[in-house]
Amino acid sequence: MNIGIDIDGVIANCYEYDMDYAGAYYVQRGYHIKNPFMDCSRKIYGMTVEQDDEFWNGIIKKYISNVSPQKYAAEVINKLKKEGHRIIIMTNRVADFKYNSINSIQTIKMTKKWFKKHKISYDEIVFSSKHKIDDIKKHQIDIMIEDNAGHIMEQQKVCKVFCYNNMYNLNVAENENITRVFCWYDIYDKLHQLNMNK
Repeated sequence: MNIGIDIDGVIANCYEYDMDYAGAYYVQRGYHIKNPFMDCSRKIYGMTVEQDDEFWNGIIKKYISNVSPQKYAAEVINKLKKEGHRIIIMTNRVADFKYNSINSIQTIKMTKKWFKKHKISYDEIVFSSKHKIDDIKKHQIDIMIEDNAGHIMEQQKVCKVFCYNNMYNLNVAENENITRVFCWYDIYDKLHQLNMNK
């Protein structure tokens, strides 16, 4: 099976990192949480795009290097690879991380170094743009593991999608192409169920 996996919010625990660092950054500047159930610190604290860019510009390198993997992500991904699945990491990091403090070459190098540091195996890392549809088709992805609600709604038109559960994607409804998953061993279990039902 060809498995596509997003990084931020799926392999990397970006929400926890975002909340911790954004909390320190914004509260020290006199701002407070306004919308706790939104998908990013900018919306949670009601900041402008410019304010959020200033925040991320200051921490983006630290984030890429130090964000923690989700619990058991490395263990499950490595198991799946050993079982013969093709693991294609698909990320919008180059398209999304447009800050003065980092360029695309640094983003790619630091991302690969992070995977090596955490001993996470993969066959290829694809730095996509937009909803990753062209790359999903190109790599013949059977199942995509994604957390971004907008991306999921587009991706489900071309492959099955595991929606990695988070408060910001609760509006995504399950259907024949979308299955909600709650942790990495739930992903492992549901992938095996999917394989058995083929």
